Amino acid sequence: MDRINWILASNDARLLPAPLASRLRVVPVRGPTRAEMLAFVAREIARRGLDEEAVETVAALIRLYPEGDERLNLRTVVRLIEDLAALADMAEVRH
Repeated sequence: MDRINWILASNDARLLPAPLASRLRVVPVRGPTRAEMLAFVAREIARRGLDEEAVETVAALIRLYPEGDERLNLRTVVRLIEDLAALADMAEVRH
């Protein structure tokens, strides 16, 4: 094994210690655009079997975030979808 490759992830490469950063090749990866985020929402909601109204609900919530807002990320969107799924489950239990 003459070569070992590592992949490290960081939200902010500027915070890496200089001795470590000097040994790395930094490859910036941009976050998803709003359009990509909305496409993800549609796919994920369909995959979970939620109704089309859930897509519009999450899309409306996404549009409340200003463009480029760091809080709007896949983790946030997945939480929104999970919260809607939980509410849908609760509504089914009550009927």
